[in-house]
Parts: sequence; C-alpha cells; structure tokens
Amino acid sequence: MKKKILLLICFFVFGISSNVYAASYWIVQTRTQRLLHIQKDAGNVTIVESYPIIDPKADYVVNPKNNTCWITSAFQGQVICYGKATPFVVSSFGAPMSLALDVKRQILWIADGALNQIVKMRLDGTIEKRVQINTSSRSIASRADGGLWIATSYGLILLNSDGDVVKEFEQTTKYLSGVPGENSVWLANPVDNHIMHLDGDGNILTEGRLKTLSGLIAVKDGDCVLLGRDSVFQLDADGELVGTLSGLDSPSHIVYQPVDETIWVLQSRGKQLVQLPKEIEQGPLTVIAGLERDNLRVEAADNIKWVSKARKPKAEKPKEERPKVEKPKVEKPKPEKPKVEKPKAEKPPEKIKPEKKDITKPEPEPEKKESAVKPVKPGTLQKPEAMPKPSVVPAPPVSSLLSGPPKYKDGGVLLATVYEGLSSKRLKKAPQALVRRYVWNFENETFTLLLGLSIEAYNSYTNRDRAKWVEMLAEGVNVAKPIAEEFKKISEKNNWTTEQTANFVLSFVQCLPYTVDNVSTGVDEFPRYATETLVAGGGDCEDTTILAGGIFLVLGYDLVCLNPEGHLAIGVKGKFSGSYFEHNRKRYHYSETTGTGWKIGDMPEIYKNVSVTIYEIPKKK
Repeated sequence: MKKKILLLICFFVFGISSNVYAASYWIVQTRTQRLLHIQKDAGNVTIVESYPIIDPKADYVVNPKNNTCWITSAFQGQVICYGKATPFVVSSFGAPMSLALDVKRQILWIADGALNQIVKMRLDGTIEKRVQINTSSRSIASRADGGLWIATSYGLILLNSDGDVVKEFEQTTKYLSGVPGENSVWLANPVDNHIMHLDGDGNILTEGRLKTLSGLIAVKDGDCVLLGRDSVFQLDADGELVGTLSGLDSPSHIVYQPVDETIWVLQSRGKQLVQLPKEIEQGPLTVIAGLERDNLRVEAADNIKWVSKARKPKAEKPKEERPKVEKPKVEKPKPEKPKVEKPKAEKPPEKIKPEKKDITKPEPEPEKKESAVKPVKPGTLQKPEAMPKPSVVPAPPVSSLLSGPPKYKDGGVLLATVYEGLSSKRLKKAPQALVRRYVWNFENETFTLLLGLSIEAYNSYTNRDRAKWVEMLAEGVNVAKPIAEEFKKISEKNNWTTEQTANFVLSFVQCLPYTVDNVSTGVDEFPRYATETLVAGGGDCEDTTILAGGIFLVLGYDLVCLNPEGHLAIGVKGKFSGSYFEHNRKRYHYSETTGTGWKIGDMPEIYKNVSVTIYEIPKKK
C-alpha cells in the first residue's frame, strides 16, 4: 500500500498574557480519517472538536480572519468549511484537488481535477468564475495582486484577479507555494530536485537543488522552508541558508502558520508536531506528541537540533550581482568528506547561479515540444502507424488467483451507477461500505460514476500478496464487471462505435481523482489490484492499466499489455488509427491510461524510439 500521512494544521492565537497563551490547531489524521480541532494552553493540549472525513488526501486552507478551515473532499465533489456552528458545504464540483485562499479579498480558488477547471468562489459559496484549462492542476497558490499561480503537468499558468490567463510557462513542478503578501512564488520538482524562486513576472530570482526533496513552503519576506530526508532547511529570498533543523524522525509534512508566522513539521509517522524555531533561537525544543491516539501531550525534543546562521544584511548592490555560489556547510563536528555516501547530516540545498532569463515559453520551439508531450488534439485523424516489432512474453500458466471462483461477488462492488452529466446525487454511507464518486469528461460531456465497495472485500485485497500484474489485470474483471455493464448501457444509448467506447474507458481511468502523473512515470514496485485503485482514487501507470484492462476484457476487447522501458500501457486490438504493434497477425493499438486526453493509438513520442515488450494476458477460468 502506498500510504501517506497528510497533516493539516492551522494556528490561531486566542490571547496572550505574560508567558501564558492559548492556541488552536486543525489536524487531519489520515489513519483515523478525522479532522481534529485541538487547543494548546501552555503545557496542556486538548481536543476541542472532531469531524470524520472521507478523503485522506484532502487539501486545506486556513482563514486567519475567523479561524475557519476549508478542506476538499474530491470523492464527494465538495469543499467544506469547518469551525462554524455547523459545517458549510459547497457541492458544485467534480473533484476538487487543491485550494488557495486570497485572505485580503476573502476569495477561495479551487482546482477541480475532474473537470480541469479553476474555480473562483466567494466564501459564501457564490461562484464568480470557472476557468477551463487543458489538464488537471497539481497545485495552486494565490498572489498579493489577487491573481493565481497554477502548476500543471505541462507547466505553470498565471491568472490575473479576474481569472484570465496572463502567461504560460514551460517550467514543470509538483510543489508550489506563494510568498505571503507578495506575487513571487517558490516551486520545486522532486523528479530532478530543482528548486526555484520566481518573481511575479516569472523571472528566476534564485535556484538550487536538494537531494531527497519532499516538501516546500514559502514564508514571509520571500523565505522558503524545504523538507528533506531527515532535516528541514530554511532559505532566505536569495537562496542563502538561514537555519537547519536536524535529527527529525521520519518527517512527512511542513506547514506555515499565517497568523503568527510560525512553521511546523509533522514527524514520527504522523505522531508528533515540531515547531521550527525562529532563526537565532537556541532554547530547548518541544514536540506535541500522541496525535495518533488522542493522547496529546507536550514533550522535550531531545534528539532534534536547530542550527541557525546569521542572516546577511540586504546589501545595496546591483541586481546582477549574486552571492558567491558556495554550498552552505552544516555546522557538524565531523571531518569533511568529498562525497559522503551515507551522511548522518543531510546536505543543505546547493545553490545554482541563476541566469538572467524569463522562463516564459520560447516562441519558436515550444510548439514542437508541446506536441511531443501532449495528447493529439481531440478529433485529429491519424493514419495507422506500425511500430517496430516488439519482444513477446507469453501468458503465464493459470494460477490459483484465476482458476478458483471469486471470493466476493463482483469483486466487492455493491452498487455502480453512471449518470450523464455532473450528478449531485450521493450514496448513503453504510457501515460496511466505502462510497466513491468519480467525475470526468468525454466528448465535451460530463459523466458521474457512483460506486459502493465492500470494506471486507477491500481489506482482503490489501492483505493479498502481489501477483504478476498480467494476472492482477485478468483477475480485475470481477470488480470491473458492474462498471463495464454501466459503460455498455451508456455506449448503446449514445450509439457509440467500438472505438468511441474504448476511448470512453480510457477517459475514465485517465481522469480518476489524484491521477496527475505524467505518462513518463515509472512502473511502481507495488502494483494495486483494481479494487485498491478505485478506493485510492487513482494510481501510477500499472495501477490504471490493471483497472482499465479489466473493464476492456469485460466489454469483449482483445488485449495485450505494452511495456515500453519504464512504463506500462495497453494494446487494444481493432481497426483504429494511430500507433500499433503487430502480434500474431493482429494489430494492437497503443492505449495510454495515465494523463488526460489520450485516445486509442495516441502514443507519446518518448516511447516511439524505445524497445517495447508485449505481455500476453492469461485467460481467467
């Protein structure tokens, strides 16, 4: 299982008198799937409120003006505000994935990953504007001028306060965080560990790299806090090291508190919170422990050390001049080693001398680049294109996974219903059922799938050993059957061709909530069964291939698995356009299950010149 623990905390000072103060926090515990409102008064920490949540990967923002917390629920298509007498729910979304709050104007921006929209909303729930973009957003960040930064798998987009697109940039990123009270933004890409600070126009102010990067938060004065493997680094606006917090135990998340401008780190697998000291502070550090069992307490942080560096005064120097490009040294009494393979102290970020350039898309070349990484535009007719002859791996002998009767009818699916349009219907929660809702677009129409899955069946799949993924694909027909039957009804109602129906299946798996990986994402070492992918709301290339393959098989398509080096896709037999591979005198057309907008025969350029292996799929008895 790919488990991530997401902490959502907000900090609000209720009152300060001498050395005693009261503060409140919002915390999301994914293991218990609850939103906790806790209060800290000196050395005492107590739970004030507790709310059950459905979405363990929810994003959040905190409104410091009234200490409320807005949180997403992608599966329910909702954003919810907690902290009032009763929760305030807004339900006019497909799958809200990311939030950004304009505190000054009291505007909430919502990134809808299912409908590929950015929504501008007042805090009373009034929708001011919906901005259509060509792909789902990874994250968003508000600007002081009322505009918005948007990170997608294809680059950055800049909106003005009216929601109009001002600029597009080719720089891709996963982590995006706007500097409070400014238009500048920090961004980081964990694929190449590249970190950048951009001004409001998208020009590079500073850049660098940090090995094992897993989080980023922009704070006041243009500073940035980076989460490494076992340390946290604070940089100033010029990329100079301000301080290092080391000795952390499995840190997983960092959060900036807008009210008192403090920074917190979640560690010990979600059990503890550590406050980042303010620069030159050297006093004893403490942690809030017991988050996992509601046994909250304040303890001494004996193993955690904060080392600060004197902040350089802001020199009156020309902008062209930059500080010397030297690696900041961690103050540690160990002899220097040229390249330490297993350092006890993590190496601080390495600064790169920035070039004086604007990263706005260049004019002549991006058109070629774009066509290499983006799907063919809908409606583009492609001629059939034969790919080089692939190597072939025969189907494995039928194993016990495929020979015996299914343990759970329909793989544990209790109910499956597809609606044409954005349906506001919700399945009632049952004690033994997991309720999921998926929204996606196909041929300019919106579709909604409501699904109820047995908790017992889901737990059974999560505890199973991993089989060969071609076997897991074949076994997936059990859970895929009720979904495929609903898809068939929609296809027959609309008189779709075989190719249209196949593209409808692809559009579903490509647009699952949380499926934001590029098509170049590598094969995961822990593939999921189709039931697990449906509950998780998406996955990597092998997860979505297993799910899509099961649906295709139920609908009667002839399939193989296509394995370009480092990737996984499906080959669908038929008389279609686009790229195909010949096998046993049949044409199997390349079918991408990740990203969005890819149709039968659309093959990313990066895989057209690499060796591909065909894996035959075993027949289920």
